[in-house]
Amino acid sequence: FLLAVPVMLPLLALGPILVPESRDPHPGPVDPWSILLALATMTPLIYGIKTFATEGPGWQALVPAAVALAAGFAFVRRQLRRPEPMLDVRLFRNPVFTGAILSNLFSVFSLVGFLYYISQHLQLVSGYSPMQAGFLLLPGLAITIVAGLVVVRLVKRWRPSRVVTGGL
Repeated sequence: FLLAVPVMLPLLALGPILVPESRDPHPGPVDPWSILLALATMTPLIYGIKTFATEGPGWQALVPAAVALAAGFAFVRRQLRRPEPMLDVRLFRNPVFTGAILSNLFSVFSLVGFLYYISQHLQLVSGYSPMQAGFLLLPGLAITIVAGLVVVRLVKRWRPSRVVTGGL
């Protein structure tokens, strides 16, 4: 985990200088009820998933999942009724938006799962120390950074759907 510190320190120092400021010129009002409903959705959902993974199916996992489902329903309903929602759920009617969100979700899910697996494998099976395993994963980080920069140029030349499909 300490391996990220030397990478992040320059980013934190140079980010405010190199990355342009982006703000909504007309931000909507803060909606505390929507924030609480979002928390009431995510917290029991994560707890239920973790409980299901460790203890298997049972009421300890199903009750939090049911609470999350009810809170999520209330959150969506509230967002649909507000003139300035915290999250405009109507965006999910757009197939391009939904496709981009889903491809990003599955990509990040796969990447995190792979990184978790490979770091455990490098340490427990191959016998590397945590620091050595971290150094072995650095080329992947470099490739990810370069790919992120290249993709910006590719999207200017080709349709985003083709670039995403090629990237997957």
